[in-house]
Amino acid sequence: MSARKAVIFDVGGVLIRAPQLAIAAYEEELGLPKGLIVRAMVSGSDNAFSRLERGELTLSQFVPVFEREVCGVARSKGVELKSGFSALELFRKINNNYQPCVEMLEAATRVKQRGLKTCIVTNNWIDDIFSVSLAFPSEMFDCILESSKLGMRKPDPDIYRLACVRLGVSPHEVVFLDDLGVNLKSARKLGISTIKVSDPSTAVKELETVLGLKLTRSSKL
Repeated sequence: MSARKAVIFDVGGVLIRAPQLAIAAYEEELGLPKGLIVRAMVSGSDNAFSRLERGELTLSQFVPVFEREVCGVARSKGVELKSGFSALELFRKINNNYQPCVEMLEAATRVKQRGLKTCIVTNNWIDDIFSVSLAFPSEMFDCILESSKLGMRKPDPDIYRLACVRLGVSPHEVVFLDDLGVNLKSARKLGISTIKVSDPSTAVKELETVLGLKLTRSSKL
């Protein structure tokens, strides 16, 4: 039996479809170089997107600031940004892209049923425009940590430390699933076991191996 006592799940790219898919589709629609918008999102720890996810900006406050930052990144790359670019439209597309990953949610439910603790640690934002709320059954997770409410975001190691405290476990007793390597790296430095989610089926199988538990109907464990 595994010594693991808890599993932490990311939301976007793990429990639901990755927002990067909507971002890439919008870049293609506008004829922008692949990755330009994401580059603006990750350019520093105090940019508009970081502040949005820490709850320092609401979505409506974020929109004009982020549009200026994207324009700046485009200019630095010698790219002509079409007048049609809209951060508001981008987030509308991200919201419309939300679809649950049934296989991962099933795995989370079975983890809980097997007696392990479960937690969500997600970078999110205060949505004062679309009022989209991603709600998961309360019985599925022991705690939910949201960056916009905590004032800190992944990959800040303090958010993982807080998760461990809330769960009453040590880092080495935790498995963390996320789709971004940068988030996993800081968790791994604390002693947390990590699984990068590129393909949900593969990630669930890896989680089964780490835990020594059957988490899907088709598993032979």
